[in-house]
Amino acid sequence: MTTLQTIQRRDTLGTFAQKYNLSVQALAKANNLKDPNLIIAGKSLRIPDGFDDKPFRAGAASTSESKTASRTEARAAAGSGPKPGKGWGGSEGMADAAKKIAKQMGIPVTSQKRNAQQTANVNSTKNSDHYTGNKNAFAVDFGVSGKKGDKLAKAIAKKYGIPARNIGTFNKHTVEIDGKKYALQLLWKVSGHYDHVHLGIRRVS
Repeated sequence: MTTLQTIQRRDTLGTFAQKYNLSVQALAKANNLKDPNLIIAGKSLRIPDGFDDKPFRAGAASTSESKTASRTEARAAAGSGPKPGKGWGGSEGMADAAKKIAKQMGIPVTSQKRNAQQTANVNSTKNSDHYTGNKNAFAVDFGVSGKKGDKLAKAIAKKYGIPARNIGTFNKHTVEIDGKKYALQLLWKVSGHYDHVHLGIRRVS
């Protein structure tokens, strides 16, 4: 699933990247641009929404990361994996498994949902999963750095069936649990995310 946007004079990939919470590299790749600094006014730009991944189904078929997915499915079937629930379209409950991992590692939760003023205070946007205006989204940040952050990010990815290649990118990975689809974003060691691991969760169906 994608959106097409017409390029206006003075637009840059950076303009679209900021507007749609994507990386310049992701936009360049989605549009087969050899030079990300060269876009032409009047042309259409493909905006990936990150939901093109085949959904991972808990307790059912696997993704290309078959071994990781199989282990995640087994945990979900046993009741120890991510489960929808609580508010924000069930996204809040989906975060509980990551919180449990962080707690076991002694890593604190440093941010969850933010209102409009709090969003402005941290120079974020209303596209963020943290923003309270996004009713079907939830986000949680864990205050950590260094090797411990690496360990946490890998553990969360493993628990949720997120491909290792998606850690630290703005690509979203779709999972399906109990008939509900959620887009997951795991940010670590990317701009603005060197002192915390971010897990964004958004209900998509």
